[in-house]
Amino acid sequence: MPRIVLLTMVLGGIALAQSDWPSYGHDPGGMKYSPLTQLTPLNVTLLTRAWTYHTGEDGRQFESTPLVVGGVMYVSTQSQRVVALDPETGAEIWKYDPVVRNSREHRGVSYWPGEGKSGPRILLATGDGRLIALDAKSGKLVAGFGKEGTVDLKVGVSESFPRAPLAITSPPAIYKNLVIVILHVLYYLIQQYQHYMVHSILFVAQ
Repeated sequence: MPRIVLLTMVLGGIALAQSDWPSYGHDPGGMKYSPLTQLTPLNVTLLTRAWTYHTGEDGRQFESTPLVVGGVMYVSTQSQRVVALDPETGAEIWKYDPVVRNSREHRGVSYWPGEGKSGPRILLATGDGRLIALDAKSGKLVAGFGKEGTVDLKVGVSESFPRAPLAITSPPAIYKNLVIVILHVLYYLIQQYQHYMVHSILFVAQ
């Protein structure tokens, strides 16, 4: 059964503090590099398991990269449920199930820090073509985003191909107040031969 395992290192009886990992690749450039210096080749053997969170799901392999922002860990599961956890204990804070009809491989969610009266949000792009905004503190849908918290990315794209598989496998990119998503649409055209075509469509939501 897939699970999330957190490893911690204790030196001299003091747990080392963790820095934020606010986006899929750590920073806007997606460098996937942590500036932490406590872990080295000399002390890596001191890592021990701190806690384990079971997703309770079988099937696809776990590919999500957890985010850690402001003392909360945000992670999405194989079926694209979103879970907020206490990074120190693994205790569940909230969870949201988008009920994805055609689950695909999934690699995580995105965090928007908020602005003015708009609080922090978690952005989830689903494998069935939806962009969902959740309140980062409560996990509830943000009513002012799209239609009651959801934007249907299929509108204007795949109505002519209702059975065409859709795929959003990576977390949305965030640039200032913009959410950038790429939706892959696979369909086939039957002429003299059968041709498979993949269209990558860029969406920008504000």
